[in-house]
Amino acid sequence: GRPFPAYNGQVPVCLNGPYQQQVMFDILAEAIDRLPLDGVFFNMIGYPTRDYSGRHLGICHCEGCRTRFREMYGMELPAKEDPRDPVFRAYQQFKERTIREQFLRVQALIKSKNPGLAICTYTDAGVDVIRKESNTPKGRWLYEDSEKARLTRLRHPDQQLANAAVHFFHYPHRHTAVSPWLTLRRLCQHMVNGAWLDFYCIGPLHTLEDRFGLAQVREVFRFHAANECWLTNTVSLADVALVADGPCDPDEWRGLFRILSERHVSFRLVLAATMDLTNYPCVIAPDGGRLADDIQRRLDKYVRAGGRLLLTGPKAPTAVATLGLQKELPALPREKGTYIRIRPADKARLLESEFNDLDLLFLDGPLGRAEFHTEVEGLLRYIPPAMFGPPEKCYYTNVSDIPALHVRQADPGVVAWLPWHVGAHYEQQGHAGHAALLDGLLKGVLKAPRTAALAGPEQVEMVHRGDPAGRFEWVSLLNLSGMMDGVAHAPIPVRNVGVRVRPRAPVTRVRLLHAGEPVRFHRRGDGSVECTVPELRDFEIVLFETTKP
Repeated sequence: GRPFPAYNGQVPVCLNGPYQQQVMFDILAEAIDRLPLDGVFFNMIGYPTRDYSGRHLGICHCEGCRTRFREMYGMELPAKEDPRDPVFRAYQQFKERTIREQFLRVQALIKSKNPGLAICTYTDAGVDVIRKESNTPKGRWLYEDSEKARLTRLRHPDQQLANAAVHFFHYPHRHTAVSPWLTLRRLCQHMVNGAWLDFYCIGPLHTLEDRFGLAQVREVFRFHAANECWLTNTVSLADVALVADGPCDPDEWRGLFRILSERHVSFRLVLAATMDLTNYPCVIAPDGGRLADDIQRRLDKYVRAGGRLLLTGPKAPTAVATLGLQKELPALPREKGTYIRIRPADKARLLESEFNDLDLLFLDGPLGRAEFHTEVEGLLRYIPPAMFGPPEKCYYTNVSDIPALHVRQADPGVVAWLPWHVGAHYEQQGHAGHAALLDGLLKGVLKAPRTAALAGPEQVEMVHRGDPAGRFEWVSLLNLSGMMDGVAHAPIPVRNVGVRVRPRAPVTRVRLLHAGEPVRFHRRGDGSVECTVPELRDFEIVLFETTKP
């Protein structure tokens, strides 16, 4: 096949060609033998089909690729990238397999010569440090790096994440910076979620001609170095587990992530298929009915052990036996003009003062239905399509008996099914009522405990972590108030932010690590400890030191 053209003097070589299959290993072996290396990083791995200018180069058809694909799959390489073509789908598997095999070979060579040498690249196979990047001009969404850090550490607990906060915003403009406050947000979201700090720019720092953001980078790295003993090797102390297995509507996932973050609910991501869920007082399973039956049965076992489970989405979770579901019925389709009635009895259960001024929510999606045992409680009510158009013709005449929330006490546990996408509604339309519903459901219906609480605006992101041995715990506060319509500005200082924790051991001292000063705290009768952060500028970590040795 034709060779890929050189780019600015750089010659691309295929993973299956002689250079990467043999010569690279010879060079690595010599370098390790002769140089005092700390680590090895591989850039632009795999099978890129576009160059730095975005020009499409197509699938590589070199002799190495043709021979290896034929040996592994008994087929010729596909002519083009077409996901509908079964040969191309086999080629996708081929790429994953060969990349994995390559880095397992790399790992074997490097570790045979120097077991302490770190390997880092953009894959999880055969590496010690997984490399990722945050590299868009405005960021992809507000909690992008919190999500990335949590998901990567969840799926690869034995490997560290080095996610680069990239100084520039695109290949053609590598010498100009993104917003300093976007860089700060990226670094802080990784730092407080257990990942490494990583900043990437072109050339030495003192030669940069766009130095926006360097002050923020310097401060975060300085802070991390000064407080490394509190920030490394910590564990999540979350009150809520958000299930990350299986298929899920992306807006439902992001919406739930956003609501929990804005409502200051301490949460972590879990894999229900493999992790022990009994460590968490409450579990939320987005699109729970789409999870595999064996995962649903694990969730059912969690409820039987006393857990509090919330499932969302219109697909009925038929394998969660504690829900008392007898028969799944066809879901009500998405129709214009539908609502959900919040009755006085519902408000009494939800325990949210916001419902004093709210009697209904709009429904803009399908509503799941099922037949249940008689002891299943049905809350909220579906309002069928109402007239809309001219204002004098906008009203509804019927509130059905169809519930929009099902709850069952499965002594000692409790399970609830919200048969629609409350997270997607909030992500798409941002109505406070949907966020209040989820918050109230956790507080009132599921009675999920909160070992960490924050009295402050929604623009403050909170994370609760601590020492595995119980010697300390901390609550991080990240001020996101400067994020405006996708552009990152300097945050507006927030004063008198209240922080309360129910610690695992008696607290002896409370300190603000970023401010570098102690803070007075108060012990409450319920065993919790509370304090006030006088001023939150960009970020703070409130450290609670305990008496446990």
